[in-house]
Amino acid sequence: MIGKFGQIIINDKKTLLKEISTMLPYTTIHLIGPSGSGKTSLVESLINIKELEIDELKIVRLQGVSSEDFRLPVVKTIKKNFSFEEERKVVELINMGIFQEILDNPDKKYLVFFDELLRAEASITPLLFGLLERRINGIKAPNMLVMCSSNYGDEYISNFDFSDSALRRRQIFIEYKPSKDDILDFMKENRYNDILISAISDMKIEEIISHGDTSLELEQDTQLGSWSLLNDRWKKLKIETFKAGRLDISKYGEYFFSSKTKKKFLNNLTLLEQLDDIDVHNQIIVNKGLENDKDILNQQGEVINKAIMLTELKIRTKKFIINQTLNKDENYFLDYFDDILQVFKNDTLLFIILIEEFKERAKGNNKNKSIWRRIAVKILKEISETSELGKSLYKVTDLLNLKV
Repeated sequence: MIGKFGQIIINDKKTLLKEISTMLPYTTIHLIGPSGSGKTSLVESLINIKELEIDELKIVRLQGVSSEDFRLPVVKTIKKNFSFEEERKVVELINMGIFQEILDNPDKKYLVFFDELLRAEASITPLLFGLLERRINGIKAPNMLVMCSSNYGDEYISNFDFSDSALRRRQIFIEYKPSKDDILDFMKENRYNDILISAISDMKIEEIISHGDTSLELEQDTQLGSWSLLNDRWKKLKIETFKAGRLDISKYGEYFFSSKTKKKFLNNLTLLEQLDDIDVHNQIIVNKGLENDKDILNQQGEVINKAIMLTELKIRTKKFIINQTLNKDENYFLDYFDDILQVFKNDTLLFIILIEEFKERAKGNNKNKSIWRRIAVKILKEISETSELGKSLYKVTDLLNLKV
């Protein structure tokens, strides 16, 4: 996809990282995206890509910076060994600090990241020409990689002349729009609060990252940083139930979110709180509660309205089966194999996802690997292309490359 300024638009994080790894050794990359969409975090992750061989990342924030700021002395506090007790004051020139360090260490590879480029004053443009082609005071720095980032919005884009060939030929432009899967994968990898992850799993991407729809002056945009801050808060407060999460967001949600996101998030927490009050094993798996002619009761014996939460019930059942099998009873999936098939008989895709998650969880875990092998053998043994369930199983074996 091509944007209106000629930028390449990439929505998939893996594709984006591959493109950066391919092009960064040869040119400067200018990353464009909505504020709070994770551009800085993504750049920070590049230091872990082996192919780039980056030893150190230097972040230069350019918001409000003018050409004089590159030349004036700056008082800087040096913290030795990350200790606040050993400090000394030094004066360094910005262009003779970070950049002189790069020149002085030719065997060390640096990535210099100019953040908020479009918020800098126009006077820095001549200085950027050299830096964008990896020159420091006219000296070529082959050990320096350069990236820039800008927030996407007309008020920022108008400060930058995309038709300026001198600027364009010194960099390539990529617009990153993170996908929902990328965001959830990041949260899972960084062990975000389970309640938080569950509650945003069925939110739309424009509800997770929401811009330009606020109506009150103090109302927050919804950004990835908001979810990170909420995650830190919930760890501190030990939020471990949907009810506790709902009560917290009801009172303090304006810290983090726009009204649109807060409302959707609260609705999800309320729904999941209701689902948490259901005995999944007895009501859904054993008693076939998802069948049209069956009722599902909560712990108080009340009939729930399963029609408005059918998808969530299936997803919760999937999570229950995985948790029960991997953490409580390793024979659970095998013992209730036929019942589980009945639950997902009309949702082949979710059944495939269930099996894929078992396979994924088996990586690097010997116990889970053993459980997965027995599940795979069971699936292969039960294949029959003459029935709808059999066709579903056959599709699973094909997608997961199961072999006898």
